[in-house]
Amino acid sequence: MTEGGQAPSSPPRIARWIVSRALRREDREFLIGDLDEEFARRGGSAEARRWYRWQAMRTAAGALRSRLSVTGGRTERVGSRLIARGYMLEAMAELITGARSLSRRPGLAVGTVLTIAVGIAATTAIYSVVDGVVLRPLPYDDPSTLVTIGAMAPGASADPETGLQDLSWVSFPGLNALRARARSFETVAAMGSYTFQESDENGVQVFIPAATVTGEVFPMLGVAPALGRMFTPDELVYTSIVPAPVVIISHGYWQRRYGGDPAILGRTLEAVGTLDGARPTIVGILPAGFEPPGSFFPSEESPEIYVPLALPWTADLTAQPRTAVYLHGLGRLAPGVPIEGARAEAAGISRELATAATARPLPGTTADRLMGVNGLHADTIGTAVRPLWAFLAAAGLLLLLTALNAATLLLARALDRQQELGVRVALGAGRGRVVRLLLGEAGLLAVAGGAIGVFLAYAGVGAFLRFAPPTLPRLSAVAVDVRVLVVALAATTATGVAAGLVPALGFLRRNAWEGLQASTRTVSDPASRVRTVLVGGQLALAMVLLCGAGLFFTSFMRIRSADPGFEPGGLIVMSEGPSGIRRVDVRTVHRRWDPVLAAQAAVPGVLSVAGASNVPFQAPTWAPRILLPGDEPEVVREGIAGYAITPGYLETMGIDLVTGRAFGAEDGRDAEKVVLVNEAFVRTQLDGVDALGMMITRDDEVLDVAREPIPMRIVGVVEDVVQTRAEDGPRPAVYLPYTQAPVYPLAQWWPVIRTNRAAEEVIPELRASLTGTQFTPENLSTMADRAGVTQITPRFQSMLIGTFALVALLLAAAGLHGSLAHMVQRRQRELGVRMALGADRSSVLWMVMRQGMHLSAIGLALGLLGSLAMSRVLASLLFDTQPWDPPTLLGMAVFLLLVCAVACFAPARRATAVDPVKVLQAE
Repeated sequence: MTEGGQAPSSPPRIARWIVSRALRREDREFLIGDLDEEFARRGGSAEARRWYRWQAMRTAAGALRSRLSVTGGRTERVGSRLIARGYMLEAMAELITGARSLSRRPGLAVGTVLTIAVGIAATTAIYSVVDGVVLRPLPYDDPSTLVTIGAMAPGASADPETGLQDLSWVSFPGLNALRARARSFETVAAMGSYTFQESDENGVQVFIPAATVTGEVFPMLGVAPALGRMFTPDELVYTSIVPAPVVIISHGYWQRRYGGDPAILGRTLEAVGTLDGARPTIVGILPAGFEPPGSFFPSEESPEIYVPLALPWTADLTAQPRTAVYLHGLGRLAPGVPIEGARAEAAGISRELATAATARPLPGTTADRLMGVNGLHADTIGTAVRPLWAFLAAAGLLLLLTALNAATLLLARALDRQQELGVRVALGAGRGRVVRLLLGEAGLLAVAGGAIGVFLAYAGVGAFLRFAPPTLPRLSAVAVDVRVLVVALAATTATGVAAGLVPALGFLRRNAWEGLQASTRTVSDPASRVRTVLVGGQLALAMVLLCGAGLFFTSFMRIRSADPGFEPGGLIVMSEGPSGIRRVDVRTVHRRWDPVLAAQAAVPGVLSVAGASNVPFQAPTWAPRILLPGDEPEVVREGIAGYAITPGYLETMGIDLVTGRAFGAEDGRDAEKVVLVNEAFVRTQLDGVDALGMMITRDDEVLDVAREPIPMRIVGVVEDVVQTRAEDGPRPAVYLPYTQAPVYPLAQWWPVIRTNRAAEEVIPELRASLTGTQFTPENLSTMADRAGVTQITPRFQSMLIGTFALVALLLAAAGLHGSLAHMVQRRQRELGVRMALGADRSSVLWMVMRQGMHLSAIGLALGLLGSLAMSRVLASLLFDTQPWDPPTLLGMAVFLLLVCAVACFAPARRATAVDPVKVLQAE
């Protein structure tokens, strides 16, 4: 029995099993018996258990070395197996010893683990997004050879950062010419946008996004139906541009609308909306997970229904039907053809097509408007790659900061263990074994932190997908999978090694005698320089992230406060669904607007109503061809946005008229053709000259009649209005009276209503007022909501970078606080002597504060330099904000210093609490 009447505990089972496996059979009973006897003699206490583990590991390692020497060179396989077993046992022993040592300081161990977990979680989560969006190949057959084909603006070149050409819709004649003449393409296909209309469970008409596809699309992408069949050749024979009455539906639509019923094949689609009113038949269901090319259809507009697009492909370009169908071009490069070669050939064919000797030029072809080619993968991710790499860089900085923070904690722990480590070396443990012990402890902490970090990364990815802007492509491919876990493992290993090397290298620079004397050394701190570097590095990294977050936040606030050029408050807009498009007389098509506006004006609380072919906060859909006085006939001025508007549009929107007059009832179809231009048009097209009264020309490129340029007189200049996003800046724009506009912009139009009532009250009444007007409303929303949608991306970017910066600042402040607290603890003798010799408490307080703020100033200076070094990366992501914006950088610097001052104050107060009498008595 031991003291206290308790029976001695049994020897540690793991250590006993390890030594039994290492010993020869004839030696096990004797040697293990000796160990057990000595363990019992020591009383089975906790100290006896530690002694038993240590002796068991030494005995096992010695037995393996002995067995290896006996085998000599006779059995190489046996020798290598014994060596491996010996190393494994030694490593296991060191890990067990390290785990036991860490258990004595649970607070430090938990803090280090959580610190590492934060860095691993951030890096893993953001890398999973980068991997899914940017690095992972598209889920199609041989995706590297797939390309998009479109029309380029005159004189446009590839973006120097992304290598992408700015492409828009391409005309069918252009695609047909490529198909007939180009040798760079193995296959050329086309896709177009379409819409179906159906009733939901409440009887409200809703619109289902759809797509028209040529017969080559699905085979090119390598897609086979999950049920049913693809389109047959007879369904792809050209008769007109009206799609055939058969459809293939997506897997998601099949599940949502029909509950996954396989008997749906052969039944008619529960929708209407085809141009001829037919109810198409469902002939196939696409596989789960299939998504069309994201460069053609954003995720929120992904087609649910696919209809066959029969086009009159012909090798005789002069005999093809003169249809003005505009499409998304899709192609597969021929083997061995680079994208540069395809671009050169497409541009050459465009020039040939534009100068063909025909009675009338083919639609959509001019001498300056060329076809371009982009890789499908690059075109899909577009400019999203730049902010994603910026996010990953921010996560990498945070991971580096957590590694420095963990190294600071482990360095402080190693300094407290100098005597213990010195005793180990003096007793023959060897420096290598002690270094492995320190690295093993760091590895254990890193593994634990990595495991927690991966768990947090799953939650982080979920949060990212929940709040990510819908414009970010390929979000469905984002997941924490094996590829991401490999990167997480590599990051965990690197963090553990980096955190463990600092105390290990510090130990190697000392000798055992210094370790044995460590308990008497309290004035000097041998690791002060290393600690300064570690803490200063953390503060510098935190400052870099703070500056980035401040710049993103400043940019976002300037986007929010940017003047849109009109009064969005109280404005409600809606668009007309595609079912309202019908063949009408060209001269009277604008009259469809009048009864709709009259019905809406009669709703109580409506102050004014107007109509326009497009509204702010979405890409302009009409780009008229404008010629100025002195322009040659072949000149094409691209980038000019066109709008057809009703009288009263400027007043309803709240757009200021800078000079001239607005449209009125006198501007009818047979009156003089007039036009309004915006200030950007005057600046960029007219070089700022007085525009009033100037005659400009519009070329509508009408296909069925002779192309006659239409002269128009500029009667007014309006202020610039946001067209797509505030950060894109205003484009030059022209406004035409709806009575004088061509048919194309009049086919889709937007009523604009200004009201003094709440939107949720007046919208149902506006919808009800349209009964009997043959106008089916779609996209009802307030203008404020539409503006908010365009701000989702910059708000998300500022929130994400701001979260990283806040975490980094807290970790850096904690590192500064912990470093100063540890310094105060180790310098208690010095502080006591200072106070005994007459130093007052305020001087001690300011001495510690001065040391901490000195570290803060070093980190601040290095962080500002790092922020300026990243200016080129950040410049393209900011709006109306320079990367060296002085107010922002100054504000972040002051904020960092204030946080550092708070972090320094507590250790400084603790230093003033040192009792000099007790310190001197202890000496």
